[in-house]
Amino acid sequence: APTAAEVLELADGVDLLVHDGPGDAALLVAQEAGARILALSGHRPEESDETLDRVLLDVRRTATRLGVDEVLVASEGTTVSFEGGGR
Repeated sequence: APTAAEVLELADGVDLLVHDGPGDAALLVAQEAGARILALSGHRPEESDETLDRVLLDVRRTATRLGVDEVLVASEGTTVSFEGGGR
């Protein structure tokens, strides 16, 4: 498994970070990397849609404080567009 330093080095400066860990860990990586958008992934069939919606809302609230512009849940067919070509 990669170390935290290796993960941050790989993610440094990305516009979009796709992360399959818990929301709080994903947010910290996104913040340290300077990511504009965080896409949470990870299949959790044992959790209800309502629970996942609550988790997403909590992560979005924290993201605003940490400077991450957008948080979404990655799923099949999700697309992200970067107009303007940069930050």
